[in-house]
Order: sequence, then structure tokens, then C-alpha cells
Amino acid sequence: MPTILDIAAITVPSEVEGKSLMPLVLGTEDGTDRVVYGQVHDDGMVAVVAKGWKYIADFEKGWRKLYDFFGDPTEQADLMDSRGDVAAQMEQLLQKYVTDHDLK
Repeated sequence: MPTILDIAAITVPSEVEGKSLMPLVLGTEDGTDRVVYGQVHDDGMVAVVAKGWKYIADFEKGWRKLYDFFGDPTEQADLMDSRGDVAAQMEQLLQKYVTDHDLK
């Protein structure tokens, strides 16, 4: 929605989540500062994508996985054990999302 409003030159209401994609389309941003969240309500899963990493949490089954978003797009190598530093940063982003959205 923010992208559509941006194209229509309409101010995005402050309560709307998300940012316009137009800076990426126009090449004025490279997107490295963006954080993307995905949530599956039925499964109790949340994914966070940021700075080239994808972090997935399954709250019902109690597991977390970390992937190199660009280097491993088919998610074959879980890097949770070898990249604990990145996992800790991604967990912080996940917990902020969980708190902000009143999840588990």
C-alpha cells in the first residue's frame, strides 16, 4: 500500500506499516536497511529477512533456523550453529516484531 500511495503522491498515514518500494525501483536506495517480516498464523511461524539473512522461527515446534538469503536461496544449509552472532541479531529483530504485534 505505501508504494501505491507514493505513486499517487498521497501521504502514507503514520499508522500504516511498511515503506514504499519506489526508492528501490528508482535506484535511490539499495534496500540494505530494510527488514522484512513474514508470518504464517496457522503454523505459528515468523520469518525475518534482513541484511542478507533469513531467520525463521516456529513457535509451535520450538525451532529456529538461519539461512544465507542470497548465497543459499533454496535454504539447504541451516547456519544457526556456525553463525550465532547473526542469529542473535536476527532474534532481536524477531522479538521486537513479536512484542510489537502481541504474538506469543
